[in-house]
Amino acid sequence: MTPLYFFKISCLSVLMLLTNACSESGSSGSPGGIDRGGVTIGTISGFGSVIVNGIKFNTDNANIFDGSDPTDESRLDVGQVVMVTGDIDSKTSTGVASSIVLTTELIGPVTAIDATNQTVTILGQLVQLNNDTLFDQENASIDSLKIGDYLRVYGLRASSEIVASRLEHETDMMNVDVRGKIESLDLNLQRFEINEQVIDYSMVSLDDLTKRALQDGLFVRVTATTLLEGVVLAEVIINETDRFKLEEKTDVELEGVIDSSPGAGEFLLSGYRVKFDAERTEIEGGDESEIVAGMRVEVEGIVNADGEIFADEIKIKTSANARIEGTVQFVDLASKTLIVEGLTLSTTETTQFLDKSDAKVRKFSLADIGVGDKVEAKGYMSGEVLIVNQLRRESADDEINLEGEVSAFSNEDIVVNGIQVLITDETQVDKDFWEDVGVGQRIKVEAMRDASGRIIAEKIKI
Repeated sequence: MTPLYFFKISCLSVLMLLTNACSESGSSGSPGGIDRGGVTIGTISGFGSVIVNGIKFNTDNANIFDGSDPTDESRLDVGQVVMVTGDIDSKTSTGVASSIVLTTELIGPVTAIDATNQTVTILGQLVQLNNDTLFDQENASIDSLKIGDYLRVYGLRASSEIVASRLEHETDMMNVDVRGKIESLDLNLQRFEINEQVIDYSMVSLDDLTKRALQDGLFVRVTATTLLEGVVLAEVIINETDRFKLEEKTDVELEGVIDSSPGAGEFLLSGYRVKFDAERTEIEGGDESEIVAGMRVEVEGIVNADGEIFADEIKIKTSANARIEGTVQFVDLASKTLIVEGLTLSTTETTQFLDKSDAKVRKFSLADIGVGDKVEAKGYMSGEVLIVNQLRRESADDEINLEGEVSAFSNEDIVVNGIQVLITDETQVDKDFWEDVGVGQRIKVEAMRDASGRIIAEKIKI
């Protein structure tokens, strides 16, 4: 019989102990302006050493784990979700990490793909993709995925889905890893479900105490190496209830997706209960009316005696809905901006930086980008400026790609993301393009710049 590892203290609970140590050291007046210790949970946006939620963490003395397995910084990549414990200097947005835990939400085969709604199903779990989702393979997208592909999913958990921040293709197709709440527990058949995925635990050795602990609603992690006719034959089950427990007085910076709003002034954020006061809590990027289920936010606050996070600040994060791929014409490090094909791009403390050019710089930042570089930027328009969620340097070529909303058009030109694109007799458009196109319509444009500097559309599609 395979043993059941049913921990009352999870890996994250161990980190809470480390967090307490960090808090004590932070409050004792650490050198270098460190003013507090705590926990930061979010996606990695860059390196030098590790940047999470806009905080640049030194990792020289950090213990790094992939789940519960020790690893090193080379295992980390942009888009992965981590939990960092350590000291933070809020004035400089820098920190010293004592521990980093990489969290995989799901590993398994793709059983359904919905390209229209940008979702895939893996082990009964709905995985939501968006324009911010990163892939480990070049030029990969939901269109390149196939039924049966084995994927490792990193992301932010919402009530009924995982919002994917990064997808990696697995070469070892024997690993199965799924997390969620137990449903439809059947003690006689020794089965339960996680979001309709049937789990058979008959091969797991359970003592009487553990059998009594199994119940609907319990949050668990299941690992296995066998899928039999769609049923996961569990080998290890871990009680991860403590995953959502934080020690009192812990400072927290948490990125997540709002599950629900059970009442005024509170919401569930990826499993954590958050409370706020509209008069005392600073809301950035929007207002209280936008704090609704499905919204991606970043919360800064402190844990109260009930284990809830009281938010000092809530940052509303806008998903990418505009894109440009082209040549850099100007870079201003002081203002953290650059100009690409005439469009001004503004980077932020949470912009993800990736270098996919031949240089492949790991500790890549705006300082590494020069005039003439080819880049792809995804973000959202604020007036005539693209606020960048993700900036990727690519190998040089002459192609220009745009994706966004139409603001003006005629049969000779079209304006998207504030950029004028000329239309010629050679421009390829969808059959019903001119009947369907309109102001506010989202389109994709493939273009080139001619000898006189004009941008000429080669292909346009809705």
